[in-house]
Amino acid sequence: MRIKLKEVIHVGMILIILMITTGTFPALGANVELVSHLGGNNYDVAVAGNYAYLGQGQDLVVLNITDDTKPLEEGRIATPSIVYGITVSGDHAYVANGDSGLTVLNITNASSPRIIGNNTTGGIAYSVEISGEHAFVITSNGLSIMDISDPSSPELISSYGTDEMSGIAISEGYAYVISKGELDGEDYYSLRILNVADPKAPRLTGSYDIGEGGSVAVEGDYAYVSSGSGILIIDITDPEETLFAGSYETGDIVSDIVVSGNHAYLTGYSLSILDITDPEAAALVGSYDIGDAQDVAVAEGHAYVISAVDGSSTGLLIIDITDPAALVATGTYSTTCNAYDIKASDNYAYVADYNNGLVIVNITDPAALRIEGSIDTAGHAYDIDVAGNYAYMANSGLTILNITDPKLPQIESSYYNDSYDVAGVAVKDNYAYMASVFGGLLIVNTTDPAAPVYAGSYATDDAQSVDISGNYAYIANGFSGLFVVDISDPAAPAYVSHYDTSGYANDVAVADDYAYIADGSNGLVVLNITTPASPRLASSYDTVGYANDIVITEDLTYIAASDSGLVVVDISDPTAPTFAGNYTTENAFGVASSEENALVADYNNGLFVLQMHDTTPPASVTKLKESNVGPSWIRWTWINPTDPDFSHAMVYIDDRFVTNTSDTYYNSTKLAEGTTHNIGIRTVDTSGNINPIMVNDTAKTADRTAPASVTGLKEIAVGPEWISWNWANPADADFNHVKVYLNGTFITDTAGKSVSSYNATGLSDGTTYTISILTVDDSGNMNPIRVNDSATTLKLPQLSGLSGTNITTNSITLVWQASGDTTNVEISQNDSVLTTVSGSNSYVATDLNSDTTYYYTLVPFNKDGLKGKAVIISLTTSSSDSSGGGSSTTKSSSSGGGGGAGSTEDFENVALKDVANAYLIMDANVTYEFTREGNPIQSISFYSLKNSGEITSTIEVLNNRSKLVNSDPEGLIYKYMNIWVGKSGFATEANIKDPRIKFKVDASWIEDMGISPAEIKLQRYNGYAWEMLPTTLLSSSADYILFESETPGFSPFAITAGEVSGSSTADDDSRLEATGSEKFLNNPLGTGNADLEKTIPKKNRTWTLILVFLVGGIFAIGYEYLKKQRN
Repeated sequence: MRIKLKEVIHVGMILIILMITTGTFPALGANVELVSHLGGNNYDVAVAGNYAYLGQGQDLVVLNITDDTKPLEEGRIATPSIVYGITVSGDHAYVANGDSGLTVLNITNASSPRIIGNNTTGGIAYSVEISGEHAFVITSNGLSIMDISDPSSPELISSYGTDEMSGIAISEGYAYVISKGELDGEDYYSLRILNVADPKAPRLTGSYDIGEGGSVAVEGDYAYVSSGSGILIIDITDPEETLFAGSYETGDIVSDIVVSGNHAYLTGYSLSILDITDPEAAALVGSYDIGDAQDVAVAEGHAYVISAVDGSSTGLLIIDITDPAALVATGTYSTTCNAYDIKASDNYAYVADYNNGLVIVNITDPAALRIEGSIDTAGHAYDIDVAGNYAYMANSGLTILNITDPKLPQIESSYYNDSYDVAGVAVKDNYAYMASVFGGLLIVNTTDPAAPVYAGSYATDDAQSVDISGNYAYIANGFSGLFVVDISDPAAPAYVSHYDTSGYANDVAVADDYAYIADGSNGLVVLNITTPASPRLASSYDTVGYANDIVITEDLTYIAASDSGLVVVDISDPTAPTFAGNYTTENAFGVASSEENALVADYNNGLFVLQMHDTTPPASVTKLKESNVGPSWIRWTWINPTDPDFSHAMVYIDDRFVTNTSDTYYNSTKLAEGTTHNIGIRTVDTSGNINPIMVNDTAKTADRTAPASVTGLKEIAVGPEWISWNWANPADADFNHVKVYLNGTFITDTAGKSVSSYNATGLSDGTTYTISILTVDDSGNMNPIRVNDSATTLKLPQLSGLSGTNITTNSITLVWQASGDTTNVEISQNDSVLTTVSGSNSYVATDLNSDTTYYYTLVPFNKDGLKGKAVIISLTTSSSDSSGGGSSTTKSSSSGGGGGAGSTEDFENVALKDVANAYLIMDANVTYEFTREGNPIQSISFYSLKNSGEITSTIEVLNNRSKLVNSDPEGLIYKYMNIWVGKSGFATEANIKDPRIKFKVDASWIEDMGISPAEIKLQRYNGYAWEMLPTTLLSSSADYILFESETPGFSPFAITAGEVSGSSTADDDSRLEATGSEKFLNNPLGTGNADLEKTIPKKNRTWTLILVFLVGGIFAIGYEYLKKQRN
């Protein structure tokens, strides 16, 4: 599978194609996450105590080296990128972590190292040294210096240079770095010496050209620098004036240098030990031939050397250096590196390791991989398939391995063709189908795995891999594309069809009616093979990286795409494949699937276990709202989504993230009183997908502080029936409105914060009224302090006792009483002004006709010309034959207000009076409507039983309870009022029926009192007690609630609230029936100041006297009868 020409051809072609293949690709890990990693190249090793810390690909491996003959893996952790350099200091390992910069790990527990900190360096981090509280990191872009006083948060404090650097040593406040430059078009290296006494300001103090090199070590006054096939020894006694001290040629390229005591340890193709007792005369004292020694660490009489084969590391070699002249290898630790292909079966992954044969990895826990077993096989391992208890490996031929015990795999048999070029294998039933580069399709009978037998073949020229589906073998045939071969008779495979792709067909996987081809630089090619004899192109997809291997799982295809790593393509519609995800590795050659994971064999970096991200975020929360508030807190609640993978909600307060929670509520505390706050909720699932939609709600903390009072309350104008007040509202930002009371009775709420005046109308003249103002804020807080001001309406001049005297046939004398402020009286006769009288209380009208009725209107005026209420009287002159006086009728006229003539109430108790007229027609409904401000009665309605003409209805809104009443109703009092319809005795069952009263109550009063609208009732005084009338709520608005009550008659009323326990109701059987003209139903205007009590029927004593006489008579008769009997 992949580029499987013969070995020499393969590697060359891979390198060429990778160099010419370029492109862009989504960022590392798009929709795919790393689960775990195992194996890879070894780049560095560090030793501390009983542990060796080995960089293996992306893994930091902790080896227990207590027994140097048998190093054991103690712990392992995958880091974000390649582990190029390691330095251990105290409880921490500092890793030069390739693209990820500096990574810090806590190694207190050797079996469970953990990453605690990271900071990027801006380039690829290759090496790291620690000095005090600073880390010096060599990168592809120069030197980065970091403060590690807090290892969990390394901080970049300075940098030096932009050229690539490859080695570093720190000594006595100086950093010695190998810097790469260019000379005459060739790479050229120099040693640069930096003064880092102040790590925040490194400065160059000296340099020394070394030509070709990459490693440096410092001991005492000397720097030991690799240079070509040897080392240079430089005297750094004065770092600003460096001097050549000596050199030593090893004959090999020197990879690494470590100085310990009087010896320098050099790695190249072997480990060389130099005696540097005299640095100017270094001498070789011992060497150990390894083949390819790359990196070395020295501790406790041992050298720990990273070994390699053909440039690829194979593990760790431990050498006893007690006697430098007689080096002895004591132990090894092998690593999995060049993973070429992979297959998964049950709990194991079977890796074809190019240099090491078969490696079996336990994947029971994908996050904690461990090598279960391994076995070296001949040649190079290219491909592998697994069936039952056997693994079939393509390694130039076919090797069959018994894997019954994964810890101890055994070679069962081998089969080689003449050309030794088997690159791919697939097993079905009892046959192994091999792809031979030059031999085409080879079929071997494996009924007996210990003795495979040739069955048949079909020749092609470039077979790389093969997949079996039904009776067909599908061969990925390199430059020739896809071949389809009929294998219904394995002994005689036959050509069916061929499709030439434009790339290099490395691998093929068949699913349903489609063949999916990893076509090298051409990416993914999808062929429709519904008819195997005529495959046709269905679609293609550019993988950017070179497509080596492919596997299908449900609607996804996983492609090993060289330096693009794993590429995942959605093939739910094979005719339109789409990108689903990727994870970049160095050189992905093979891929397999295991349950939810993809297993990637990376030639340079071992085995990766990867998992597709769920990219669909959960639904949003619903019904987010505040459920309660306090002065310093707000509690919000919501409903979490029902997505099965929902994890938690992210909570933001005022656009700042505060916490994650899986609860359905959040309490925001320590808030300021009366302040508004916003909550935002975003949902997250178990895969970390975040719903981008933020659900918001705004709430305000409870405001318990009432606003300031109004100031400057005063009357600004008065009239006989009105007073106008104004004031200054408080400056509180949350001030809302004021509540207005007149003589202690609530009148109204102002319309808003801009209103600062009130005009009281319908008042009585010459009366003092007190206005009270309470302020209210947006939260409904009411200042309990009432600000008061009193003012008096203008006093009107008044007339009373108007009558006619000395009435003759041609004259009438008018007499009256006038108030003390009356200066003159205007007299009109039949609406024509007769005269104005000053200083007199009488006037004689003359030149009248006999037996004629005249109407006189008298209007008083005071000294300021203020007009009082008119008094009207009608008088009739005497007839010519009459010796007596004429007749008269008197009435008064009012412009409104309370306390006028005709009211039984005391003048001061009437807050306002509202009058309406209507013509009553027999058998018709009639409604009186009232609209005057301050009158809670909206209408009176009833059914008229007679033609009664124009009838007046009067509402008297009272300051306190009516004088006609001798007790208070139960409950809270909203308003007292008298309601009269017509004259006394009119509103009876003989004239009307079904009387009803509609009234309204301010919504703000109900809220202030903390009561429910259902508790509002209309009560009526029936002459003896208060009765509660049936009351119905009709409608509501923001300003008031409208009610309707049925009433048996008209009299004093009270609008109340709260439970009424002791009062009678209009439905009680024991109530006074309001029937009959003698019963109390109405006390109308226009009948003088008749007391309500005078209308109450008196007890009749006549029958009592008769009863006394009858009883007395019976006793007298009885007495006389008894006397006769005795006689």
